[in-house]
Amino acid sequence: MLNTSCKWSMAAQMVLRGGGFGLFSYLKAYQFRLQSSYNFSIEDGTRTNLRALIMSRGMLKSFENRPDVKFEPRVEYVRE
Repeated sequence: MLNTSCKWSMAAQMVLRGGGFGLFSYLKAYQFRLQSSYNFSIEDGTRTNLRALIMSRGMLKSFENRPDVKFEPRVEYVRE
């Protein structure tokens, strides 16, 4: 059987802006630029759905360093 797997790369670039009001109106001044990439393979007989999600790195990080990109692949086997 011939192996027809393919290697792919997905890049995500996002701009996040704050949207607070009242006591939190200072958040409107915040803007974050995120970029990340993810390498993956698609095997013959499969279909891959890939989602790019905006996540937080946790409360222990500074406010500016919290946003992060997480990739979630979902592989489905396709019947011929």
